Amino acid sequence: MTRLPGRVIPPGPGYVRPCVAVNLLELISEPVRLAIVRQLSSTGSAPLSELAERAGVHLNTVRSHMSELEAAGVVERGHAPSDGPGRPQVRYRLRAGWELPSSDMRGLGELLAALAVSLDPSAEKIEALGRHWGRFLSGRPGGDPVASLPRLLERLGFDAELDGSELRLRSCPCPLISPEHPELICRLAGAAIDGIAEADAGGRRVSSSEHDPVCRRCTLHLAAPPPSARREVVRAVPAAAPFAA
Repeated sequence: MTRLPGRVIPPGPGYVRPCVAVNLLELISEPVRLAIVRQLSSTGSAPLSELAERAGVHLNTVRSHMSELEAAGVVERGHAPSDGPGRPQVRYRLRAGWELPSSDMRGLGELLAALAVSLDPSAEKIEALGRHWGRFLSGRPGGDPVASLPRLLERLGFDAELDGSELRLRSCPCPLISPEHPELICRLAGAAIDGIAEADAGGRRVSSSEHDPVCRRCTLHLAAPPPSARREVVRAVPAAAPFAA
């Protein structure tokens, strides 16, 4: 109900009670706010217009979500340097020291990655397991398996975006799970992508890839190569440890 001095006015038709987040996980689990937090985690700072575009919503919608995130102490605002007249652009960033809360069992993932390294599996075994897991993730045949890649890869800890035949991965967990051997986790993920895409009518697979383990970003290119073609790395950003897929 809406309270005014002297009387109480009941909600009108179509009234929807605003949702109030019970805790931080509930606050950022809302899809728009989660997209905002992920974008800021990836880029460092951004204006409202960029956040609205990334979340796929109207500017006024993202503005209301930013108010909630500010009130919860998740984000803070600042101003971009301005050399010209007018008010400087307002940019938002995650509050210093704030990270996405998680129950993703990272510690267990690190332990399993260490086990995998100690077993020293061959490239063939890694790719066979990855493709098998990709087929499991994709579930029943039907639909567009390539279009489902971002949603399915999110289950593996990736923030993925598909743009035509280019698959961009941000916040890659590979160097976090296995800092000394991120290439093992990356090869496994690439094979899982192949497994997901196996049902693609166009026969697309990962044909080449580019990796930046320092910034935790990867770009994979999908194509329909000849049966004998193998995945190759077209560019690797120098890192502290060798990194190839």
